[in-house]
Amino acid sequence: MISLSMTAYPGKRMDAFPRWAEKVKALGFEGVEIVSEWPHFLSRENLPLFKEVLESVGLNVTVHAPLQRP
Repeated sequence: MISLSMTAYPGKRMDAFPRWAEKVKALGFEGVEIVSEWPHFLSRENLPLFKEVLESVGLNVTVHAPLQRP
């Protein structure tokens, strides 16, 4: 599976994420790697958005734990 990392997502807010995910799929990627770092920490609040968008676009998901200690 070839995925694109969230480090390639240009936004700090998640409002453009659905459109970005569609572009990722159109480019031929099979998944997205959520790098749980600022500004996209994976949380209970944003998990439903990630799940809904990635499932609707048909992308797999992997999660990379935080790279640094808070």
